[in-house]
Amino acid sequence: MKLRRLVALILALGCFAIPGRTQEFTHFQREQALQMLQDVAADVKEHYYDPTFHGVDWDAKVREAKERIEKTDSMNQSLTYIAATLDSLNDSHTFLFPPPRPSPMIMASVCR
Repeated sequence: MKLRRLVALILALGCFAIPGRTQEFTHFQREQALQMLQDVAADVKEHYYDPTFHGVDWDAKVREAKERIEKTDSMNQSLTYIAATLDSLNDSHTFLFPPPRPSPMIMASVCR
């Protein structure tokens, strides 16, 4: 009897499981991320108030982020690398405000 209940519970919970879906990180998205990094890097170089970047080797940080973006498989991770590059300046006024992206839940309801 307990085995039946356990099996029934597992089957019932299985009905509510949402299969994970990995979205492919396309070449276009990677190029977008690299362009964002390039734009951020250029803006910081041109407009940052401290020409020594608080002792941070800015060009090396940008190169490191570029290499990581070229190897990653998600836009979220790419945005994290860009944000980390800015965070290396240790300046609360310099941060990444990423562009809005569609939510999978919104997209699912729109597609119905």
